[in-house]
Amino acid sequence: MTGLHRTPLTTSDKIGLAAKALLSEAYGAVTALSEEYEVSRPTVYRAREVASDVLKTHFEAPPEEDGVVYVRVDRAQLERAVVGARMEAPCSIRDIES
Repeated sequence: MTGLHRTPLTTSDKIGLAAKALLSEAYGAVTALSEEYEVSRPTVYRAREVASDVLKTHFEAPPEEDGVVYVRVDRAQLERAVVGARMEAPCSIRDIES
């Protein structure tokens, strides 16, 4: 958590603050952002850390272990897979879901 959830900032303002904090490395940039968005300097530092972590998590490749590849699947993809398996395989829905 960044502490931004306790501020009256809109979601787009929070995103803007985090992006600016991540990109701004000039002396006094954190102070300027804290004054611009009316938040504390530790909140700006934390927003910078969280934005960096989120981007690293999103763009870094997952580790491969013995040829294992990880794939992220959302609920809609799982539901389509269950329907497809039911149409192609002679299994019950319960067997496919388990």
